[in-house]
Amino acid sequence: MSTAAQQAASRQNSQHSTGPRTDAGKIASSLNANRHNLTGRLLIRDDEKEAFEAFEQSHRDQIQPTGALELTFFDQLLSAGWNLRRLESLEAQALADFANESSARQLDRLTRYRGQHERAFLRALRELKALQTAREILDRLAKPQKTTFAPLTDFTQLKRVGFVLSKPKTTPDSTLEWLKSTLYAQPPSSSAQTL
Repeated sequence: MSTAAQQAASRQNSQHSTGPRTDAGKIASSLNANRHNLTGRLLIRDDEKEAFEAFEQSHRDQIQPTGALELTFFDQLLSAGWNLRRLESLEAQALADFANESSARQLDRLTRYRGQHERAFLRALRELKALQTAREILDRLAKPQKTTFAPLTDFTQLKRVGFVLSKPKTTPDSTLEWLKSTLYAQPPSSSAQTL
């Protein structure tokens, strides 16, 4: 147990290190543990902003996300894709100095980060594709297209479209009989039907 004097000295010493007080100091201290920007939230350095904006715009033009859920998965895809690009340069630096033991450990760590970001990228891409496919199906179902067709009534029309019938031999084929009964059925009152 600490004595009363030690506790008082500890309280007094704690007043000397309360962390940064200015906004600039707080921003600087928030980046203390940031070495490579591969973990945590996506941080874009000032020298990367232009390249990142081009990267984002090209992906946005190709994927065209709409809705909150698609935008969420798009942001995940963008973050993982950008980090994969960063990893290429970091791995090249680590390979250039591979003789150093710390570079070998760093390369191992970067390989694990690559796996994590590849899985995140593919997962977000798969979810985006599923959402966009579902949205497209719902859009098509919401706007049914009317099609008209006229039933084929004789064999000359069938031959024109490439369908050839042959006469049944000794035993009639049920499919052929059904087709004949369908072809010779009385047409509806109008010559074309609308679906």
